Amino acid sequence: MNKKLISSILLLFCVVPVMAQDFGWGPKIGMNSSRLTHSTRINKQGLTFGAFAGFRFTRMFEIEASAMYSQQGARMDNEELSDGRIARNVKTRIDYLNFPIVLKCYVIGGLNFFAGPQFSAILSAKHKYHIASEDTKVVRNIKPQLKSGDVALVLGAGYQFKFGLNLAINYNLGMLNTLRYSDILEELHSNTKNGNFQIIAGWRF
Repeated sequence: MNKKLISSILLLFCVVPVMAQDFGWGPKIGMNSSRLTHSTRINKQGLTFGAFAGFRFTRMFEIEASAMYSQQGARMDNEELSDGRIARNVKTRIDYLNFPIVLKCYVIGGLNFFAGPQFSAILSAKHKYHIASEDTKVVRNIKPQLKSGDVALVLGAGYQFKFGLNLAINYNLGMLNTLRYSDILEELHSNTKNGNFQIIAGWRF
């Protein structure tokens, strides 16, 4: 992802406090259940954590920007390799630095619904599996096969408690093909995208 874009998003965390009438910030941590579309792989669980900053500019509306480390990817129980061997416990792990920017709409008390874009930069990508017949573990770097960034649409709902706790659930729908090319991930479709369901807790100061 373009370095200027990352710099602009980080700058938002500095500019927002000056502009905001009702500014808040704090940490976030949660769980991912991610997948790669157009593939035979199933959802993989992982962690996500980071920080957010936002301000509520009317009674109903708030804009929030976050920077989140996110463990994503997919998994399979068994996979047949090109040489006929069977791989067990197959995991494709892709770590991203995500920058969601969402508009929240408060409907009743702290209950809110939100939507917005998410821009991502890839940090690392590993393809891991175990060949039981040989008692061999294989770890391959697949970062060169993937595009350096991603864009997703974030849709979700949450609740902001008055004492600071914030709970949210959301789905991040990938909008771009994640693959640059594929040889290790042979079964993946040329239009493979990220999909990620998240449950996140935060604390607003």
